[in-house]
Amino acid sequence: MAQREEFVPTIKIILVGESSVGKTALLSRFLQGPEFDIIDLSATVGPTFKQKDFTVRGRKVKLELWDTAGMERFRSLTRSHYRGALGALLVYDASNPWSLTEMENWHGELRTFATDSATMVVANKVDMVTGPVANDGLDFSKNIGALYAETSASTGKGVDQIFEDLVIEILLNNSTVFEEQRRTHEYPRLEANAPPPPKKKGCCSG
Repeated sequence: MAQREEFVPTIKIILVGESSVGKTALLSRFLQGPEFDIIDLSATVGPTFKQKDFTVRGRKVKLELWDTAGMERFRSLTRSHYRGALGALLVYDASNPWSLTEMENWHGELRTFATDSATMVVANKVDMVTGPVANDGLDFSKNIGALYAETSASTGKGVDQIFEDLVIEILLNNSTVFEEQRRTHEYPRLEANAPPPPKKKGCCSG
């Protein structure tokens, strides 16, 4: 008997926020690790999609990572990509307070199109801040019931950790979703291994 293929949960995570806050850089740093070079990046024009096999506390997951464009004229394009998201990173530029003021709009869209997604507010570019990062982002995360983290895509500080913490939160709160995924994963195999139904005899069969 062929060995059953291991079930691995699929988790869709979206990155949202204003243009130039570093969403693409965060994602690229996470995917490429030490090989990442921020100099090679340019602003994202429209949504992009990446996949990564990831292990958290000994549990394998498959991440579907959506980098949504932050520029205003692309917002209507990105809304369809909220659907089905189990997690969201609300990213702002810690060195640019204006980008945080727009978080309320992004959070509103998230609540409309991805109601049950686990959320983390991410203060990126902390390497460009002199002294401690202002508490505004932390306060905002508390107000909306989200996780909070500080990162630097440029140096790599905190990048892997935000994905790990968000995935843990998702795994803890979506058992029903993953059980449905498991059934979908196993059902075709049951169908394939089932014996064919008996042939019906016609009226003239002997």
